[in-house]
Amino acid sequence: MSENGFEDLARQLNQIKIDKSVAQESLKQAADFYLEQLKPSIPTWAKGMHHAKNDVSVKVNDDNVQVIFGDKSYYWWFVENGTSKQRAQHFARNTLEQNKNKIEQIMAQKIERMIK
Repeated sequence: MSENGFEDLARQLNQIKIDKSVAQESLKQAADFYLEQLKPSIPTWAKGMHHAKNDVSVKVNDDNVQVIFGDKSYYWWFVENGTSKQRAQHFARNTLEQNKNKIEQIMAQKIERMIK
């Protein structure tokens, strides 16, 4: 699986041979839902500090859709995957796994509506 899961779904959509704009719109809608589910699970630290949950967004490019953390939140990777001194929390991966069926359903419904 890729870093954020949406690249895998984009690759699968490309195999179906649907219009690129339909695929992009379905990916965008699914990414927005994932972001909504992800934000509450992003760990926070002391008050007054920069928090990653305030620095995450959906980015749409010509050929992909990504859920990304901003430059100030580079540390999300260490929280997600752990370090030699910190256990991995897997908040992003777990959120994706818990919502995978709903994300796929959102994409399928959007594609069905747009190609009819």
